[in-house]
Parts: sequence; C-alpha cells; structure tokens
Amino acid sequence: MNLSEMRAQPDQSNNLSKANFFDWKEAGTMGAKVRPYGKWIRRFLHFIQVSKANGDTITAVVPCINFDYSSSVVVPIEGGCPLDEVYDAQLKGETSNILPFCRFSDPPASWGKDAKIQNHSFSANVNVINRAKQEVNAKLNGSGITEDCLQVVSFKKTAWEKILLLAGASDNADPDFTRGDPSDAVDGYDVKLIYHADKPGTQRYQVIESKSAIPLTDSEIESIGSSIDLEEYYKTRTRDEIIEHLTKIYESDGINGGTSSSANVTDGIADMMTKAENAMNTA
Repeated sequence: MNLSEMRAQPDQSNNLSKANFFDWKEAGTMGAKVRPYGKWIRRFLHFIQVSKANGDTITAVVPCINFDYSSSVVVPIEGGCPLDEVYDAQLKGETSNILPFCRFSDPPASWGKDAKIQNHSFSANVNVINRAKQEVNAKLNGSGITEDCLQVVSFKKTAWEKILLLAGASDNADPDFTRGDPSDAVDGYDVKLIYHADKPGTQRYQVIESKSAIPLTDSEIESIGSSIDLEEYYKTRTRDEIIEHLTKIYESDGINGGTSSSANVTDGIADMMTKAENAMNTA
C-alpha cells in the first residue's frame, strides 16, 4: 500500500470510562423512573484500600472470585481469592503476607462498637435510560438520549429480589403478578426507584413497576449502542491477576493508581466504582 493510501490511526478507546452511576439517595422518596436494558451482572465486590509506595491511599474495587456468577443463584466456591485472605488476616489483627499494602476500611461508628469490617458487598447491575434526564433533553434540544441519560443502576439484595419477583425468576413469584424481564427490548418496562432515608437497612430501597410494556424505540436502541459493557467493567480476574493488579497500583505514581478494578480500563474507574458503592449506601 502506498503512503498516499494510508490514513492516521484512530485513538484507541473504550466506553468503560463513561460509567455514570445512578444515585439512589438523589432519587429520594419521589423516585426516579428508569428503563433497564441489556444484561444483568451480579457481583460480590471487594472495596479494598491500597496504601501505595508513594504514600497515597486509594480504594480499588475488585470482584471476588470465590463465587460462581454463572449459576442461577450466586454461590460460594473455592476460587482462591487473595482478598479473602487479606480479610481473614485483618480480623486476626495481622497483615497479609501476599498483599501487605492492602486492608479493608474500618466500619463506621454508626454500625456499633461490635461491628466487623465488611469483606464484600453484593450488587446486581444493569444499564438504564434515566427517563427524567431523557425528558429534559427532549425539551431542550429535541434529542431525548445523550450520554448523561445512560446510567448504571446497582441493586442491593432487597431491590434485586423485587426485580426477580417481577421477572418471575423467584420461587416466591406469583404468576398472576409477574411481568417478565424489565430489560427486554420489546416486552420490557420502566421501573421507578425510590429511596427512603428514614427507613432501616434494606427497607430503604423500593422498586415500583410501570403498568404496561414500553418497548425501546429505534432511536433509543441506536443511542444505547455506545453504553458501557458491564461484563467487561465487572470482569473477574484470576488469583495471580488480582495480586498483579493490586501490586501495580501499589507501585504506580498516578493519582488514581494508574489502573482500576477491571482489565484495560482508564485511570478513573476505581474512583467511579467507589461512587457506585456510595450511591447504593451500605445497607
């Protein structure tokens, strides 16, 4: 090929840096209407503090590999997760020999004096269209879907069980009240997500389904094509890869550790995933 026939190489990028997490607290008691789409990704996530060689401390988010995420119910397995070993050592007042620069955050005082550190936190994650943002955009510029409309919602246990009931994917599901998967492109529907700050624990999270199916429009399907790939975002590593990943963070000079919780992701992902956990609260 002649030089005149060649063209500049495009920038190599991915959409993993575009994660825009839905904030349950912001939804409040008025709630926020969203339209799920795509795959549901379940993970138990470690939120681990890394004390770097340069004196900085950051939080890295790593999916625990001691669970089988391919089964209908996520069940524990012997995956050799090194962060479970860090957790066990910390409970004994010891430092891990494998990852001596890693530790879990102490529980907040509000949990009580006998509270233990949290090893991992469950969430079921899905891409959504935020309907309120979509409506605002439509009024302002005639275009209903922009990047800020596309968000990721993380459902904790109680809210996730409600989704399963709606989908008929629960032993307790009543066939007269099931609606199917809300993320289905044709038969899916909107759900309203409500956060009750005055209620205890998991009772804070409420999910209400819309009355009828709301198929994705052609323009919506086109717009969501650039959505974050949650399977890649929450990709699991092997034991050795986790150790290597956290060691690289420890040795790095970057503000955000130079890496993040998923492979081949830009520097800010760990911070954004921590924001996701903050958005879910710790109930």
